[in-house]
Amino acid sequence: MLRRLAAAAVLVVAPPAAARAQNIQVTGIQGVTFGSMLPGVSTVVSRTDGLRAARFDIKGAGNTRVVELQFSLPAALSGPGGATLPLSYTAGDAGFSAQQSVANQIGFDPRTAYTATLSGPGRGSVFLGCRATPAANQAAGNYSATLTLTVTYLQ
Repeated sequence: MLRRLAAAAVLVVAPPAAARAQNIQVTGIQGVTFGSMLPGVSTVVSRTDGLRAARFDIKGAGNTRVVELQFSLPAALSGPGGATLPLSYTAGDAGFSAQQSVANQIGFDPRTAYTATLSGPGRGSVFLGCRATPAANQAAGNYSATLTLTVTYLQ
């Protein structure tokens, strides 16, 4: 019997107080969305998937354009009755675009801090994909997790 799972990561953007004081505006546009999944079958969302990858838009101020990007990555989605659905990340699962284009990104490892240069007007977008790996006996239901991107001015 095939069961379908509905799973989606919930996006929460929480820049630190220091970033807010430096006039960095981070807006969560969308979270990683897996959609329906089958038990025992991994689902991968690519950072270049404009419909399912997470997207954050960054707006800086003034001439300060170099920023550090640091994710707080959940290890699993949480579901019904305490069920968890493991997530994993690889070196190319995150991307940065000063042009704010899903088609024009520089890939980076979301597990480590990344230094990026915003565009002339102080703009940029960050994208994230990942892999969800449901167990063969995964409980059906809705699953979610919190994804946080911290953006800090470096210069």
